[in-house]
Amino acid sequence: HDGHIDAVTNYVESIKSEFRVIQLFHPHACSDHPHSFPGDDPKLNENYIGDTYGNPRDAKITCCKHHFTWLMNQVFKMDEVKGADGFLFLEEDYVVAPTIMETIENGLEYIGDKSQYFGLTLDPTEGYSYTPPATGGWIEKRFVTGPMVMRREMFQRIKAHAKDYCAFDEYNWDWSIVHLMGRELIPHLVVSPSRLQVAHIGLEGGLHGDS
Repeated sequence: HDGHIDAVTNYVESIKSEFRVIQLFHPHACSDHPHSFPGDDPKLNENYIGDTYGNPRDAKITCCKHHFTWLMNQVFKMDEVKGADGFLFLEEDYVVAPTIMETIENGLEYIGDKSQYFGLTLDPTEGYSYTPPATGGWIEKRFVTGPMVMRREMFQRIKAHAKDYCAFDEYNWDWSIVHLMGRELIPHLVVSPSRLQVAHIGLEGGLHGDS
């Protein structure tokens, strides 16, 4: 959870009798710390010359990468899931197909122990910007963005290059990963199903729309 929001936490509580759920609360969520780190603390801009374009630090931008970076570290070190080789990372404005679990299992089996793949992505359209071929099967392509399954091995490789990831002047976690790929520090290839398994509803007049 990115903060303690009653409507969200109450809903999760309501499904615990039906699903196995582990709730994690970001200890430094901007919504819980609006006027201190990592929120809009004026002291954080003292003696700061700005980003690449001269912009001052803005919490609503920087908190995106803070949250995902904390999430990656947290889930991969938890004892409760130490037997899991990887995780599906979704943002709050995604909906999934009923076949997603089968697709993930088949995709990971396809990847196997091949070191040239970073992981598995579930939106072959890249947010409706690309029409995948209608031939079926798996698509091999460069990672750009979107919902993904990250394996433990790849997380360890990102962690080994934490300075490059964290210091890169980009608030998006995915483009920070692409930066590492561009420097050939981690593989850039991913495998994706040819059929959409996760839809980004935030692009349909939602969180990323004008209305």
